[in-house]
Amino acid sequence: MHFTPYNVFGTGIGNLIEVKDFGSGSASGGSMNIKSGGGYGTNKGGGNIELVAGRGTGTAAGGQFRFWSSPAGSSGSSYNTSALKFTVDSAGDTNVYGDLTVSGGDITLSGTGRIQGVDTVS
Repeated sequence: MHFTPYNVFGTGIGNLIEVKDFGSGSASGGSMNIKSGGGYGTNKGGGNIELVAGRGTGTAAGGQFRFWSSPAGSSGSSYNTSALKFTVDSAGDTNVYGDLTVSGGDITLSGTGRIQGVDTVS
């Protein structure tokens, strides 16, 4: 397996597993799909997908999960600029850079968790 360093805004983010920019016979970008194994037999669970950020040493924290995408730009054939959209740090704190939509589920707060700027949640 071969890894290639990748630059975002001129700063290398390290090694990268990459799908080519466009698929055969199409000008659209090639998709990357990751699938864990399905269970076999009666009442067998499917496999997890485990992503592990790099470990820190001493007082330094471990790595973050950082998700990037590029918003639409003006008409043309140049690549749009990538921007950070979502992070999870080593403490489990999550930042979303944009709107957060929950469809078909609940948001549950445990312990002393609260939604800032909201007096009551019904």
